[in-house]
Amino acid sequence: MTEHAKISWFELPKFAFRWSSKAGPLLVIQYRNQTVGAFLFCHRDRERCIRIFGYTSFLCARCTGLCIGVAAFCFVWLMGLAIPPLFGLWLVLPMMIDGFSQLLKLRESNNILRLATGLFFSVGFLSLVVK
Repeated sequence: MTEHAKISWFELPKFAFRWSSKAGPLLVIQYRNQTVGAFLFCHRDRERCIRIFGYTSFLCARCTGLCIGVAAFCFVWLMGLAIPPLFGLWLVLPMMIDGFSQLLKLRESNNILRLATGLFFSVGFLSLVVK
């Protein structure tokens, strides 16, 4: 039996988080024999990090939302469902509006809004680029 015959036709990717002393959090994705690492560049400002049960996350709220959105998109995509491109574009807009309105000092966001807009953005962006 060849090595190819041993591999299932359907496998889920494996995700792991590691810490790099130079760049911070690193997302490692392994699928079959391929391993990819992606640095999660994040400012890690403690006041913008989510606190749960007295523990502070190592990513800010928006980056946490982005990571959750990537996982959610992978789940939806593996289920064979597609998000229409126009809807994906609408999901990208809230983070752009929230981010630019903060950059221009028009308003201050909160962690719940940052988490939600990060999640929406990653799902919307991936729906536009992944076919």
